[in-house]
Amino acid sequence: HVIPEPDAQFWKGYIYEVGDMDAKARADIDRAIDADYRPRVPVGVTFEVEMRIGDAARMILDFAEQDGTGLIVVGRQGRGAITQWLLGNVTGKVVRKATCPVLVVPRAFKEKQPAQAAESPASAS
Repeated sequence: HVIPEPDAQFWKGYIYEVGDMDAKARADIDRAIDADYRPRVPVGVTFEVEMRIGDAARMILDFAEQDGTGLIVVGRQGRGAITQWLLGNVTGKVVRKATCPVLVVPRAFKEKQPAQAAESPASAS
């Protein structure tokens, strides 16, 4: 996960010192990962969570390059064209600049449940 680094003038002197802000953001992300993602990982599958602070696309690309990543998996937010034009698009930047394959998962993706076994003719009678 990448935590966007806010402009120093935006947050300086407000609620948290820089170290406190980073620690709070990391703790919040850890809680979200533990609650929402770890339970979905099949038994026997291992994964690591890497958190960086900075520009999301650049951090993802830098990590993939340093780690020798074979596949980057990113989500797509599905924002409108104007928002993408004004703010940029992390997924688009990663897809264009990555040196390895990139799998893009749409926002509306839902886990598919296994199909129910058809009732056998013997049990229908």
